[in-house]
Amino acid sequence: VDAGEIETGGIITMTALGDTVTNPKFINITTGQFFGVTISMQRDDIITINTNKGRKSVKLLRDGAESNLLSDRMAGSEWVQFEAGTNLIGYEAATGTQYLRVSVTLTQLFEGV
Repeated sequence: VDAGEIETGGIITMTALGDTVTNPKFINITTGQFFGVTISMQRDDIITINTNKGRKSVKLLRDGAESNLLSDRMAGSEWVQFEAGTNLIGYEAATGTQYLRVSVTLTQLFEGV
């Protein structure tokens, strides 16, 4: 839920809890936007997607080392935004969806004068 008054970006965290997760994709069903990464995640890999304006990034944390995954963006991916209020979200993967955990952190934004 975006409790702010205006659309905002967010931080999407995808964690592989088990066997290989291939091509994970986060979907904001409310807006129709998605962001996917073409990669085979290994157990304990963490992908962090920051869609906040001015801070956009896609990073993989594997075995304590961080790498940039911007070039691994899935075709058609958008920097997902969240509407004020409730957003219906989902996720999927080509394989290993049952091993994928996804969380979203939003910053509340308010319109000012």
